[in-house]
Amino acid sequence: MSVVGRGRNVHLVNSYCIPTLTYACEIWNFSSSDYHTVSVLWNNAFRRIFNCCWRESTSVLQLYCGCLPMKYLIEQQTVLFYCRILRGPNVVLRRLLHQKVGYVQSLMSKFNIQSLSRPKHELKLHIWNSFVSETVCRGH
Repeated sequence: MSVVGRGRNVHLVNSYCIPTLTYACEIWNFSSSDYHTVSVLWNNAFRRIFNCCWRESTSVLQLYCGCLPMKYLIEQQTVLFYCRILRGPNVVLRRLLHQKVGYVQSLMSKFNIQSLSRPKHELKLHIWNSFVSETVCRGH
């Protein structure tokens, strides 16, 4: 936030901070406390940008700005990473993917993705729609 300064901007945080924060997240083994830690960072950035109370949920702000919560961002990057592996020519990487097949299938099920062979924008749309429906169902 000190870099963004007074001209606070979600786009700047999204463009410069998120890639650094999520670098190589596709291969991390996240615990629930790890998700919580990075989510707090992301949510606090939104609270600071929009000058919100620290107790308020940021889901509606993220929805309004077209930004996914951190857990969704990490899971989206993971889905897209495995999609690139499946489409790529590297047989070794594809073989390694089979070790994570259960995790990949659980993400596909969570976001109602039928196949990783779908175009990237369709995969992202499934993940976005899941976030939107969860946010609307919770009444935020």
